[in-house]
Amino acid sequence: MNILVIRPDAIGDVILTLPLITALRQLHPQAHITLLAQAYMKDLGLPIDALIPAPKHKRYTIENFLKTRATLKKERFDRVILPYLDLYYALLVWSLRIPVRIGDKNQSIPALFLNRAITLNYRNICKHVVEQNLALVKFTSVPKISLSESDDEPLNQYLSEQGWKGEPLIVIQPCTGGSDQSWPWKHYVSLIREIHLRHPHHIVLTGAGENEERVMDMIDTGCSQPCYRISGFGTLGLLKSVLKKAELTIGTNTGPLHMAAILKTPVLSLFLSPKVKPLQWAPWKTRHICCRQTRNKPLTVEMVTHAVNAILSPQTHLDDTAMWQQDFAKSNSVLFLISSEKDCRYFKSLSPHFKELGLQIIVIDPHKRVKTWDHTPVYIVSKWNIATLFHLIIKYDVTILHLPSIKMKIIWSLLRHLSSLKLYVPPIIVSHEKALETPEELIAVYKNAFEKG
Repeated sequence: MNILVIRPDAIGDVILTLPLITALRQLHPQAHITLLAQAYMKDLGLPIDALIPAPKHKRYTIENFLKTRATLKKERFDRVILPYLDLYYALLVWSLRIPVRIGDKNQSIPALFLNRAITLNYRNICKHVVEQNLALVKFTSVPKISLSESDDEPLNQYLSEQGWKGEPLIVIQPCTGGSDQSWPWKHYVSLIREIHLRHPHHIVLTGAGENEERVMDMIDTGCSQPCYRISGFGTLGLLKSVLKKAELTIGTNTGPLHMAAILKTPVLSLFLSPKVKPLQWAPWKTRHICCRQTRNKPLTVEMVTHAVNAILSPQTHLDDTAMWQQDFAKSNSVLFLISSEKDCRYFKSLSPHFKELGLQIIVIDPHKRVKTWDHTPVYIVSKWNIATLFHLIIKYDVTILHLPSIKMKIIWSLLRHLSSLKLYVPPIIVSHEKALETPEELIAVYKNAFEKG
């Protein structure tokens, strides 16, 4: 079988497609797997048989279309999987008449050119993008994934030329490829100073491109101790080596952090855009902490310093369950409606669970039944005041509307649909009102609601 996987965008997206490629290898051991991706991905050491260079991302010209089509036609593929799907690539594979064309059914226009469209729910924030990709091949278990081994000698020589004498390393990727916002460079300077005060590690700055070089120059100038640097588009092999050697990688949701996760290096991931949720984009299957900025709570140097100290401490308990619960709390905000005495008692019974999980709670209490609770904002707002409720949902980036005893949900359904104009993930409606004994039971209720949509 001759299989084509299309992933023409950034390094991080290719890394997050690696479990899909690994699953294909397990499902079809004799298959020849080809990846259509940017040419520089060849240095990643992916478990593929061939890489066909894709046109530069979003360079959609007739010339590029015909050139890529001619290259692909020679290979006579039996099957194509499109974890990256748009109209350009849907038309491309349709024009080649590849017998099996698999992609996301939700992409309504591109999906017309597929013959095996699979419904993916990207608004289920409890499902990681890796799991969404695996759903394209109906692979339910987690495959063992890896990149090829890299030679450390070129890295050791490269860093030695910059003065490295074998000290432990922390990698910082200060810029982002565009999927998330960047943290201010002055914050990185302050963070590096705090790291040098508390830890013996030396810093390696990574990046590629003129803007990233400029940001690294500013950070380097602001630091009392020089940082090592790996930069440029031709250094992907060195980047993989230093991420493997490092004891921690820090940065926003971008390619090097996902590469570090595959290499099993601990990761501190900074989430600065409200639309990017840790549950969907957290480092995959490695020790990590996610620090998230919200619309009303900026991400400070103190918060990130605390996370660095925690993740470097062997005493910090971070198994898969603990990390998932942390990511759940940082991805969600709950708006809880109290419309009766029964709701008030129910809210108080859940309060310890909310507190233990660290969930952000916003209480709507039209009849003043509950006082301000443990720094939780309580709003005395009528459930008919659509304008104010809409404002609060947007302000707090609400993902869960917990409405225990509301029978008529027309107003809330309207609010949910209206909020989709402003929020990438509109809130789900939960009407659960039965007692819950543990925080895990509460999470299970919310997770089930997300899965049902």
